[in-house]
Amino acid sequence: MIANLNFNTNLISSIPASLFSLPLLKLLDISCNKLSGELSDAIGNCQALVELRASSNSLTSLPESIGDLKNLEVIDVRDNKIDRLP
Repeated sequence: MIANLNFNTNLISSIPASLFSLPLLKLLDISCNKLSGELSDAIGNCQALVELRASSNSLTSLPESIGDLKNLEVIDVRDNKIDRLP
């Protein structure tokens, strides 16, 4: 099963919601890409997620479902355009 995904510095502009259906995903690194808008609400499905790295994008907000991630210990969203937290 997939536990770590590193898409750092790949010029990604969107992430398919199906990516967030990996039940054992613990680390997701989507830093240094071209993501914009709100991170997908489907991230709340990643119940095993411990570390989310999404720095250096153009994200404007995080979804409310981020609060459902009970195992999340590290969240790095610096260098984005986030003006509010859920």
